[in-house]
Amino acid sequence: MLLSRNHFSISVVLPTYNRINRIKKCLPTFLATKLKDAQFIIIDNNSNDGTWDYLKSIAHSDKRVEIYKNPQNIGALKSHFRGFCEVKAPYALMLSDDDLMVG
Repeated sequence: MLLSRNHFSISVVLPTYNRINRIKKCLPTFLATKLKDAQFIIIDNNSNDGTWDYLKSIAHSDKRVEIYKNPQNIGALKSHFRGFCEVKAPYALMLSDDDLMVG
C-alpha cells in the first residue's frame, strides 16, 4: 500500500493575482469544507492590491492554509506548477480564484 507524504487527504492549489475581491468570496467557501485534513496551497503572483495581507491573515487563523508569494508575476500556469510542487496529499485539486465550492 502506498502511503502519502503527509496526513492530508487532498491538496487544493489556488493561484491568484490582484483579485482581492474574488479571493475574499471564494476562499471562505473552500475553507468551509468539513474535511479537516485538506491542505490549501495559495500562490500569490505578487499582487499589489492587498491580496497578500489578506492571505497572511487567513493563513494565521487556519493552519490548513499555506501561502507562497512569487517575487514577480509568473502567470497562472507556472503558479499552478509551483503550488503543485508543495502538494503533500495523494490527490490534488487545481482551482482558480473565481471558483466556488459547495458542500
